[in-house]
Amino acid sequence: MDRLNRVYSLRTEGHDIMNQHSRRNARAIAIAKADDSRTQRILALTYTAAAILTAVAILGLATLGSF
Repeated sequence: MDRLNRVYSLRTEGHDIMNQHSRRNARAIAIAKADDSRTQRILALTYTAAAILTAVAILGLATLGSF
């Protein structure tokens, strides 16, 4: 019976280790997705700001050219 308990204990430890790996992988994936989302938001804001500044510069040059 002691041997059976030892085998069961080892098997349970193996499952615990696999569960830890699964949780760790799931956490890493969630963090990566959050980072990707944050990066996309930052890029979108950067491109929007660049487009606005470009439009302002073009309008400014057009206004200067009309004088």
